[in-house]
Amino acid sequence: MASRMVLIAQAVPASSRSAAADLPAVVVHGGGRIGGQVRVAGHKHSMVAAFAATLALGVRATLTGVPQVTERDVLLEQLELLGCTWSVEGDQVVLDATAARPAPLSARLTRKIHGSLYLLPAMLARFGEVEFPGAGGDQLGDFEMGQGRPFLHLLEMLERFGCRFEVSADGSVHGRRDRRLCADVELLDWSDDPRTIAGSRMSSVTKAALLLAAATDGTSRLRHPLVLWSTQDLMSFLGAAGVGVAVDPDGGAVTIRGRGPGHGRAAAQLAPDCLESVTWAACAVATGGTVEIRTGAPDRMRRMMHHELAALAQLGVQHEWEGDRLTVTGDPGTLRPADLVARNATLSTDALPLYTTVMMRAPGRSSVSDLVWPGRYAYAEHLGRVGVPTSTTGAGLTVVGGAPLRPADAPLTPGDTRSGAVALITALAAPGRTEVHGLDHVHRGYADMLGKLTALGAGLTPCPVPAP
Repeated sequence: MASRMVLIAQAVPASSRSAAADLPAVVVHGGGRIGGQVRVAGHKHSMVAAFAATLALGVRATLTGVPQVTERDVLLEQLELLGCTWSVEGDQVVLDATAARPAPLSARLTRKIHGSLYLLPAMLARFGEVEFPGAGGDQLGDFEMGQGRPFLHLLEMLERFGCRFEVSADGSVHGRRDRRLCADVELLDWSDDPRTIAGSRMSSVTKAALLLAAATDGTSRLRHPLVLWSTQDLMSFLGAAGVGVAVDPDGGAVTIRGRGPGHGRAAAQLAPDCLESVTWAACAVATGGTVEIRTGAPDRMRRMMHHELAALAQLGVQHEWEGDRLTVTGDPGTLRPADLVARNATLSTDALPLYTTVMMRAPGRSSVSDLVWPGRYAYAEHLGRVGVPTSTTGAGLTVVGGAPLRPADAPLTPGDTRSGAVALITALAAPGRTEVHGLDHVHRGYADMLGKLTALGAGLTPCPVPAP
């Protein structure tokens, strides 16, 4: 396996990577302006769903726009252990699951990332059985079996398709599908509000239902799905693989005419990562610089970022689309406080932490409220450590902007992907030397973020991390 991973690195153009790409920790020399051009990668959430769908349907898939992140490499290693073959050239992955075979999934791999969760329905769809040792990734709360993300809702939903499960105390799952049932599923059964789509379970339950329905002969109907951009990418991929996918005109339901596992081919261009775009916008504003954010699919990214662009405008951030680029200028004179709320299918929960690094520059009192992952405000510690007053209440997180920044007096240690981005951005904005550890979280979600920051003028040097 080691030689295959080297081939991945060799297939990536040297200009798109840096020696610092996978460092676990860096010293950030802050206080300077970030500026220049940067190109966003494809959407990680679209990638993990497409990989799972390739396995579920047993097809040979050509995927373009695949981000060079930890989740890609971990999933490819796991899929290879199942008998899949793959090749990587730049941002294109050719993944062939036609000869995949059933086998227990590797705990060493699945517990590194959260995207492995979708291998559970994919294995049931393809082989009718799964030994799933649990997923990892960002820890966003304290859920069943001590997990950092909820997962029992997926098992409850998959039971509607004829699956049954045994769950161990450590969260590992043995699942069987003795009856290959189609299903008519009301997904609001897993909403935080029975009247509308709400809460952290809706995205994963929608994708898992799509995966199992697609590989089941017959017609299934999913009512009130949460259709995010990654979900749209998944449905497009399923359609390209021969699955019938019909969305009601009002978006209130999706009808899936499954094709069952079998040979075939499919190709897809993944959506650009609008969350990476928000990250570069926040870097520009926090450091007072100008960044041109480029993409090969500007119209698509502009539609994807509708709510995120509205939030930038609400904060007074100067930004302009021209051709294939979004230019963001960090002019402190235009910034103003704002109150932002993340809900399902509106402003992204993953974007919300990034806006707080803009709010720290806007004089006055701003706030963020996350209604998807309530209480997801651990990143506020990074703001406070560089001199930004914050406070957390039941309603959300308040940020008081405009105060002078200072370097953190101890390493910033993020515990999840967006918190890692917040730590880097605050360190870049604060004059002086700040250490940022725990960058493995960043590498899971961002393609060569450190290399791109260096190209934009950030002062980053390797930092030794004490042995545990």
